[in-house]
Amino acid sequence: MSFISNLFSNKKDKEQAEKDKNFDMFKFDGVRAQRMGKNKYAEQCFLKALEIKEEYETLFYLANLYIANGMDNDAINAIERMMKCEPDIITPYEMAAQVMLRNNMPEKAEDYILKALQTNSNNAELLCFLASAEAESGKYEEAIRDASKAIAIKEDFIDALIFRARTYLKQGDSRNALTDAERVMQLDENNEPAIKLTAEIYSAEGRKEEAVEMFDKMILLNPYNSEAYLGKARILTEEGKAEAAKDVLDEAIDINPAEADLYKARAEAKSKLGDEKGSEEDMAKCKELSDAEKEKANDLTDKEKKTEFDNIIGIFK
Repeated sequence: MSFISNLFSNKKDKEQAEKDKNFDMFKFDGVRAQRMGKNKYAEQCFLKALEIKEEYETLFYLANLYIANGMDNDAINAIERMMKCEPDIITPYEMAAQVMLRNNMPEKAEDYILKALQTNSNNAELLCFLASAEAESGKYEEAIRDASKAIAIKEDFIDALIFRARTYLKQGDSRNALTDAERVMQLDENNEPAIKLTAEIYSAEGRKEEAVEMFDKMILLNPYNSEAYLGKARILTEEGKAEAAKDVLDEAIDINPAEADLYKARAEAKSKLGDEKGSEEDMAKCKELSDAEKEKANDLTDKEKKTEFDNIIGIFK
């Protein structure tokens, strides 16, 4: 190689090395900034890195940042760029589908999942995800079909079994729903979603005592599970046992004093017992806790929106 050729080659190598150095600096400063909650700065870093090189991992970080901040259009843009970088990886399709479901667009979610299934037709997780999107569209028969495909591929797929059981129950098919729930408990006898589902099935079939036993089992496994207390109290109230329902809810509130729904349910029990003052007090407490929770959620959203650009190392002018 001639001296001139060597000179140009060395210059290109140095330029590439400088680009690689800058790319890594922007990318990993973005990662650090994101971990620190400096979201605007992180976004700027990722975008600068991507000006240098279109790279899947950086796009992944950027897409997740947008998703976390509710910037779904920007997220989809980044995700679709991920797909172009690595068309055989299913993660971007799953991410896009989640964004679509979050925006109540289940049919678009289905489209993304179906694209992923073109090269991953035997992926049980994708089939179950497709089934959940179909159920969101009200296509329960298709949802059961695809959940069944997932279970045929992976017989011990607990999430798919629970999903299919819930879908059967929505269609009023408690027999098949119970079969799936019992199958889950054979695989994991302490699976709380399956126990709760079994309780709901028993309740739907009028087997109230057995339903209460299932809720008691949930409480024994997890005394902090408010849904178990609420389910048990609801059945007792329906059975005309308002005093017993109130006792259950008293116990629940002692353990979970910040759960608004518990006060609402106890207010109903107290009203049936003729304690209108106590009922009004519980409803007031329910409203107080609900309002506080909404305010907390709004504060978190506002904090994200007002995150100021923090130029950590003075890169951007």
